[in-house]
Amino acid sequence: MAIKDISQIKTTLNDIQKQIQRQKDRDKNLVQYKGLMGLPVKKNVEFEEMEQKFNDRKLLWTNIEKFAKKSQDWLNNQFVTLEVEEIEKDMKFFEMSNIQLQMRVSNLSDTNQDKVLDFFIIEVKSLNVQMPLISALGNKDLRPRHWKQIFEALNPNYQPGKQFTFQELVERGVLEKKDLVEDVSGRASGEAQIEAQLEAIKKKWSELVFEVFPYRDAKDKFIIKGIEDIMTALDDH
Repeated sequence: MAIKDISQIKTTLNDIQKQIQRQKDRDKNLVQYKGLMGLPVKKNVEFEEMEQKFNDRKLLWTNIEKFAKKSQDWLNNQFVTLEVEEIEKDMKFFEMSNIQLQMRVSNLSDTNQDKVLDFFIIEVKSLNVQMPLISALGNKDLRPRHWKQIFEALNPNYQPGKQFTFQELVERGVLEKKDLVEDVSGRASGEAQIEAQLEAIKKKWSELVFEVFPYRDAKDKFIIKGIEDIMTALDDH
């Protein structure tokens, strides 16, 4: 569904919400007048139920609008600018919100089934299927050598540093190379962990001080003094 169409629906819903608010204000004034006159005040149960139904309907279309805008950004923005953790968080939000709306589906339909909600659930699930691939591609441990492997599998000429979008990768067949991408991404994480460990070892040993003193009367023989820190570093690494 086009974002323009969704925006038009949201505009209509906003107009309805204004009408609901005006009615709430009138009801509030009426309650105050009845109170002044000592008349019994009853809750407008039907109006409250109608408002709850409206709130759920607006929530559904608000989520659809957010999802449409965000998914367009995820597909068409430069991939390196995307924060995969934020995408995962957003997708979890849409998924949980749909579950909650399903539990209150009677607010959306008298038949316990709502076509708009069903449509949105399918849209969210369709993108959720691609999340493992998006997460693998968004791995911050991927280096140029790893991207070269991925792009070579997609058959275009690899150009280091060239920007790309997820939509472009999809058009080049990245969905069919999901297993390869996840394998390369997994190896990248493993290599990054080893590199981090090596850097930690280098840093530790660069900071160690070797204090030596002559061995007896020998001029060319020395003994390391205070080897506790050195032995600890050896044990650690």
